[in-house]
Amino acid sequence: MKDLFLEVDSIQKSFNGNNILKNISFQVKKGEIVSIIGRNGSGKSTLFDVIFGSISSENKFVRINGEVKKNTFEVKDGLAFVTQFNHFPQNIKVKTLIDLFIDEERIKIKFLEDDLIMNILKHRVKNTSYGQQRYLQVKIYLYSTSSFCILDEPFAGLSPLMIDNISRQIIEQSNHKGIIISDHQYEYVLNISTKNYVLKEGNLIKIEDRNDLKKLGYLNNYPK
Repeated sequence: MKDLFLEVDSIQKSFNGNNILKNISFQVKKGEIVSIIGRNGSGKSTLFDVIFGSISSENKFVRINGEVKKNTFEVKDGLAFVTQFNHFPQNIKVKTLIDLFIDEERIKIKFLEDDLIMNILKHRVKNTSYGQQRYLQVKIYLYSTSSFCILDEPFAGLSPLMIDNISRQIIEQSNHKGIIISDHQYEYVLNISTKNYVLKEGNLIKIEDRNDLKKLGYLNNYPK
């Protein structure tokens, strides 16, 4: 099977005359974890919404394996998108939710090899904490059949143990799909990413190492 790749090309988006995204282009392949770092309000979530097709833009080309896709959410096994918000039904049991999203038994067995999941398996979603819901949502989408996955603030509300576990699973699942990630806890992102960008003033800037981030005002307290 040939390598899977998602191309984002020439995305432009403005609000009230302000250019939020200026000709944004990048690519992610199966096996890559591409990070997009930026301050609050820099346009990261807007970029992800445009790529996914949940909001419009003045210009964009998104290709999956060379084919232009207007709305990637309509593509079967195309792109999964974990937004900043937990959106699973609150009254459903965690086990039922997992059964709905993961039907291949081999994958489900692997998914359940996790004490953090087993501890809440019989609970209703509403009876779990925000961090547990976040962990569950991120993991379910990582284990989905999608070829690509966007993770917007996946570490928000997670304990250090949860972050370690989900980071390991992001790396593991990148063997099967391309992953785009953004989180304000930059050090955790940089520990797992294979390619890095900063979104600043509407421009996407390629980052080669941590010193580049420091020059842009990030990681000032991070050790060399």
